[in-house]
Amino acid sequence: MIFNKKIRILSLLGLLISASPTAFSQQSDIKLQIKPQACIVDKLGESCQLVLHADWQSSMAVDLCLMQQQQQLFCWKQRKQAKFDFNVSLRETTLFSLVDGQQQILASTKLKVSAANNKKYRRRLRPDWSVF
Repeated sequence: MIFNKKIRILSLLGLLISASPTAFSQQSDIKLQIKPQACIVDKLGESCQLVLHADWQSSMAVDLCLMQQQQQLFCWKQRKQAKFDFNVSLRETTLFSLVDGQQQILASTKLKVSAANNKKYRRRLRPDWSVF
């Protein structure tokens, strides 16, 4: 009797495990690439204007939307891949993501905004005092 319960539990676990990889594989096989991956400004807080090249691909046709933080930029219906360019203005590091119809994030990447003259981390090349 106990042996039958163990077999039932193992078979149920096997069904759950075998069903879940298809759901996970649909989400995990989507690749998103955005170039460039960084933007350099003179001072933090300044606006960074650039043209981004985005490329995504999936093994199966899906409905996706590209999001910049919480703002929707583009959407596609039943596509396996897309390549496109778009203009963007950023002041801080920003997350770009691909979401499905249920707003689940399937792929994401960050575009980092950095300052060229960051005084906090800049090392002085010569000492404050000098004999000459």
